[in-house]
Amino acid sequence: MTMIRLIAYLALASLLPIPAVAQVIGVSPSIYAGAPALPTLPLTSTPIPSLPLANGAKIIAFGDSHAGFNGSYTDGATPQIRSTEKGLIEGAWQIDPRFTFDQFYDPGLAWGSVSDVGPWGGANQGFPGDHMKVDGVRPGIVQRLAYTLSRQPAILWVSAGTNSIATGDDGSGRGSSAEYIQQQLDYIVTQATARGVWVILPTYYPRDDSFFSASKSLVAQSVNEWIRAQTGRPGVMVYDPYDALLAPGSTYQPNPAYFLDKVHLNAAGVSMLARNYLVPLLQTMIASGSTFDQNAATSNIYASSIYGMTGTTGTKVGAQTTGSVATGYSLRMLRIGAGATQVASKDTSNGTFNKQVITITNPATPGANWDQSQLTFSDQAISTATVPAGSWVRAYILVETDADQPTPSISWQLTIKNSGGSQRLNVFAGWIDSNQYNSAVAQPVGRGAYWLRTPVFQMPADGDYSAIGAVLSLSWRENFVPASQVMTVKVSKPIIRLSSDPRPALNLP
Repeated sequence: MTMIRLIAYLALASLLPIPAVAQVIGVSPSIYAGAPALPTLPLTSTPIPSLPLANGAKIIAFGDSHAGFNGSYTDGATPQIRSTEKGLIEGAWQIDPRFTFDQFYDPGLAWGSVSDVGPWGGANQGFPGDHMKVDGVRPGIVQRLAYTLSRQPAILWVSAGTNSIATGDDGSGRGSSAEYIQQQLDYIVTQATARGVWVILPTYYPRDDSFFSASKSLVAQSVNEWIRAQTGRPGVMVYDPYDALLAPGSTYQPNPAYFLDKVHLNAAGVSMLARNYLVPLLQTMIASGSTFDQNAATSNIYASSIYGMTGTTGTKVGAQTTGSVATGYSLRMLRIGAGATQVASKDTSNGTFNKQVITITNPATPGANWDQSQLTFSDQAISTATVPAGSWVRAYILVETDADQPTPSISWQLTIKNSGGSQRLNVFAGWIDSNQYNSAVAQPVGRGAYWLRTPVFQMPADGDYSAIGAVLSLSWRENFVPASQVMTVKVSKPIIRLSSDPRPALNLP
C-alpha cells in the first residue's frame, strides 16, 4: 500500500465508518454543487450472515454496463428480450446455477435507460454509461443505491467508477480522482454491508478507449489498490481478474478478450472470467445445488418427443450437412464462404434425454467469413388453456462443448407466434451481440456442460398466441478458428416452463 493511498484511505475512514461491528450508519459521501440530494437510506444495522449462504441466494448486478450487459431489451413491432453472452453474472449462472439472478423487462419500473438495455427489473440494476453521480444524462449509481438495496439482495455485485474516471460526474469532461472514486465505493460498501448484504467488489478491468488515457489508467490502478485492500473487510469479497485481461507486456492495455471498443468483454472474456474467477468465488459463498429442476420431463411445455430428442427422421438442409438429426428438428448451415461442413449424430447414452450432437469442421483454408449452423425446433402449439394470458415463462437448454476445443458462440431464440403465425415476441438465451465479432478470440473456448436460459418473461396479456418456435444458432468466423479444426457441440433437455411472478421476491409490486 503506497503512503499516498494509505493517507487518503485513513482520511476517508475518518469520515466513513466501516461496519466491522454493529453500528448506525448515516454517513454520505460528498456531492458536487447542484447535484440532487442523496437518498435517505435506512439506518438500522443488520449483522452480516455467515458463509456459505443458502442455496438460491439472490444476487443483484449493480452499477454500469458491465452489470447491465447481462440482458437487454429492444421495443418495436416484435420486442426482443435477451440474456446476453457478454453478461458475467449470467455466464456464471450458466456454469453453476446455485444462485438466483432473476432479470426481466418491466416498462413500469423506476430505472429506464438511454440505450437498449432497460428498463430492467429485479436483479439487473446495471445502467450503461452511468457515473457515480448524476451527470445530467444518466441517473447516477449512488443515487440508485437505495432503490437497489430495497430489492433485498443477499449479494451485491458492484461495477462502478470507470466512467467517472473517464469523464467525471459534473459534465465538465474532467475525470474524477482516485480519492473521489474510493469515497463513493466505500459509501456503497458501507451502506450495503450495514444491511447484512454481502458485496463483491471487482477490480476495474483494463480499459483503452478514447476516453481513457494512460494517466486515467493510473487512476484506475490506484483505485484497484484500494479495492484489493478491502480483502478481509467484513461482508466484502474482492474479485480480481485484472492480470488475466492485460495484453502481454502491458500494464493497462486489454488483451483480445474484449470488443473492439476495448472497454467491454466479448463472449470469450466473459466465459473465461466466469469459469476461472467468479464461479469459484461464488462456490465459496453459496451452498451447492440448483435453483431450478433440471429434469426436462418436469412441467415441460415442450412435447416429450422434442425434449427427449427421439427418432432420427429430422431434416438435413444442404450438402454441407450430413448424418442423423432428431425427429422434429432441422439442421442447416448458413454460410458466406465455402469449405465448412457438419455431421449430425445422436448420443443415446441416456435413453430418456437423447442429445443432438453437431460436429463442425472448419475449412482447410479459412477465410474471413462468418459461418453459422442452425438447429431449428418444430413449433410447439400453445394456448391460454396451458399457458395463461399474462403468465410468466422461462426456457432452458443444456449445451455441452469440449473443454479443449474452441467453440462457436451459441444462442437460443424463442419466438412467440400469434394466431396468424406472425411474431409477437422474441426471447433469447445467450444472445450474441454482433459487436462481439471483432476479436480473434470472439469464440470462447469450450467449458463443458452449461445451461442457456432466457430471462423470465410475460406472455401477451391479450392471449393472442398459438405457438412457440425456436432455433439454436452456432456462429464462428473461419479465420478465428484453426484450419480444419473440429468443434463439437451437444444439445439436450430443451425446457419451457411456467414460472412464478418474479416481482414479490424482489420486493416489487
